[in-house]
Amino acid sequence: MTFVLCFATETANPISQKFLRTGNLIAYLGGVVFDSSTFEVREMFDWGVSEVLSDRVAIANFYYKDNLPFINALERYSYSECISKLRAVMRRNSVSVMGAYNITFDKQALQDTCFRFDVPFILDDYQLIDLYSMSCDMLRGSENYRTFCVENDRVSAAGNISANAESVYAYLNNKPTFEEAHTALADAKIESNIYANCLKYQKETGRLLTTVPNNSCWRWIQASKRKER
Repeated sequence: MTFVLCFATETANPISQKFLRTGNLIAYLGGVVFDSSTFEVREMFDWGVSEVLSDRVAIANFYYKDNLPFINALERYSYSECISKLRAVMRRNSVSVMGAYNITFDKQALQDTCFRFDVPFILDDYQLIDLYSMSCDMLRGSENYRTFCVENDRVSAAGNISANAESVYAYLNNKPTFEEAHTALADAKIESNIYANCLKYQKETGRLLTTVPNNSCWRWIQASKRKER
């Protein structure tokens, strides 16, 4: 029995970025813990980071400003408290796997925020899964997915089929008009659904999907090659 944490971060940019690799600090984070065998949800959370949410410059640079009323209603904790609570969630659920869509970004945001506020958190203690690479591998050359995206305006101006979590979730759940809320817990729920679908695919096909981050994984779904069941 393996318990997985699918997590998402929403970030903002402070005035001084000299101590950061990416310029991103976590404004709030959310997650879903579930059993990878039964897909039963064990726990969910959504926490604001008080130091970042009280930084006027950081919030002024926050991309999803429309979400500020939601963010202001979140329970807020210091970043140290958030990490302590995160450790507690993972400990009581015996979490051994952490997954995120484009986990490279979320991992770096965690590391940057830990560095900024001098809070230790060792990600090497867990198996890290990139759901972006995993889902693109599952949909590699999928004619059905390509058709879905073309018919539902999920194609970039350059003509590339969308590979983001919103489009993948919309396809897997037959929700053509679905739009992400872009809040941490809502995103984590989407990602846990994508991960569950990837696990089901592996079980049905016997094909293991890649879990390693790959910046070019979006290319795997551009051409229709695979004959589908």
